[in-house]
Amino acid sequence: MRKILALVLVVVLGVLSGCASQAPRNPVFMWEAQKDGATIHLLGSIHAGQDSWYPLDASITDALAAADTVACEINVNDPEVQMQTMLMVQQEGMYPEGESLQQHISPETWQELQSRLEGQVPAAVLDRMRPGMAAMMVAQVTLAQAGLDMSSGVDMHVLSAAQEHGQPIVALETVADQVALLFGDDAVIDAKMLSESLEDDAETMVAMLDTMVSTWAAGDAEGLEAVYREDWMDDESMQRFHEELLVKRNQGMADGLANRGGRWFVVVGALHMCGESGVPALLAEAGWKVEQVEKAAPVPEPVPEPANEH
Repeated sequence: MRKILALVLVVVLGVLSGCASQAPRNPVFMWEAQKDGATIHLLGSIHAGQDSWYPLDASITDALAAADTVACEINVNDPEVQMQTMLMVQQEGMYPEGESLQQHISPETWQELQSRLEGQVPAAVLDRMRPGMAAMMVAQVTLAQAGLDMSSGVDMHVLSAAQEHGQPIVALETVADQVALLFGDDAVIDAKMLSESLEDDAETMVAMLDTMVSTWAAGDAEGLEAVYREDWMDDESMQRFHEELLVKRNQGMADGLANRGGRWFVVVGALHMCGESGVPALLAEAGWKVEQVEKAAPVPEPVPEPANEH
């Protein structure tokens, strides 16, 4: 099962059918949408990264610099948002007194979970976590094992640049919405999904994450979606995961952007760009002309002037 890896990319936090007239030969994971003089650039983000990824391609940095407004899922660089997130996660991500994680999972799953998080989370604290919270902890450990850091995520980098340049930042979602999806009464990650997500060992999960990062870096949207979709088609809980965490949220993002004017730069999780239900496809359905962006042409090296023989 690759469910935990989907969680890493989507929350910790595709195929663009019918949107582009011709696939770019050397794409980045960004789309340009145009309508009635307005322009929206849509950058698919990986929420954890490495300092070596930066600077991003000039096609991305130029689009960001030209934007009137920058939009994101939630503004993870805002101290107030950080505090609100921390408080809500602590309140909603833990079971109430008298209820524990061990009551909802098998002894085998509990042992595996403790093994994955050894030295990271004390057993007594882990036992109070709801399945979504425990899955988040495993995701963070997996990220570290893959050499990825949340502070170097693409969205964090973009928002820092926007803040530095004084560009207004608009959140397309709320912290409460995201917390409810993970930890609420109808959370998409339940005990069954947590157990299934631990079926692959840590090495397999890191290798799969490496593959997803490579497809993202190559601008290979179809490849990224293929990795994610590999085993959810016949899994009822994964279908719900896909519907709640991607399809419905994509529609909300697209609705929030469809009537915007001016120049916008949007950075959201890479899987929100995937398939017929992805944000680029939904904007195309709303009458926007959408094309995937190619990498900027390399700047030629200056030709040295010939030596003066006199």
